[in-house]
Amino acid sequence: MIMDDTLRQAVTRIATEYFENLPEENMAGVYKLFVSEMERGLLPTVMGKTSGNQSKAAKWLGLNRGTFRKKWKLIFEPYNKII
Repeated sequence: MIMDDTLRQAVTRIATEYFENLPEENMAGVYKLFVSEMERGLLPTVMGKTSGNQSKAAKWLGLNRGTFRKKWKLIFEPYNKII
């Protein structure tokens, strides 16, 4: 990502590139896919910036701690069971 990009510009650029290569029959559910993928990138990034402090990460994201923990568990717990 170019550092001069705003978050919206970066998302627009990525979405445009993604849609250029996505067949129309695969478009169903794309909103949920984008939100899910964004959370999978954002949550661990914020956790890293807060040195693993879930309360602080939740505050930075404007979530209550319970909501943050639920999202974290839904995203990452299935992978922990595999490892």
